[in-house]
Amino acid sequence: ASEGYIHVNTKSGLVILDPELNITDLSFGDAGKYGRPVIDSADMVYVFNADRTIVYSLNRETGIEWNRTINGGACGVMAVDVENNALYIVGNDGILYKLNRGNGEITEFYNLGTNASSILVDGRGTIYLGCADGVLYAVTNEGKLLFKYTIGDVISKDMVLDNNGTL
Repeated sequence: ASEGYIHVNTKSGLVILDPELNITDLSFGDAGKYGRPVIDSADMVYVFNADRTIVYSLNRETGIEWNRTINGGACGVMAVDVENNALYIVGNDGILYKLNRGNGEITEFYNLGTNASSILVDGRGTIYLGCADGVLYAVTNEGKLLFKYTIGDVISKDMVLDNNGTL
């Protein structure tokens, strides 16, 4: 939640509830129909469209700030790196994409070669990716592989990082 707001993806799109649980009508259309919304420190909300081919940057007050097409679609997971002004998304092609949070400029960042089911960024900017091939990857915010560890089974759910940095 951001400033007490609750953000929920529905089949109809993103719904934002205010602190008194009154629905805020934002009319974002197809935005917010898949995946979980991600919110940054500036209260920008990032969501996918229904088929995960477009990522939107939404401002609760002014609407859509930008949207970008992910060629071939995305796996449906994304993470914010506040310190490096980045939004990370894994495409269905196994590419980790880095988007500039301010303008949505997109660059191919790292080739995982597989789909990701979980992604998070720690306080140092290290990106952790749990993947369909049963491998946990750690990539620096400069796109260098720190490690890859074979777990031996599909990583199917979100990873958790506590405030001590334990994954």
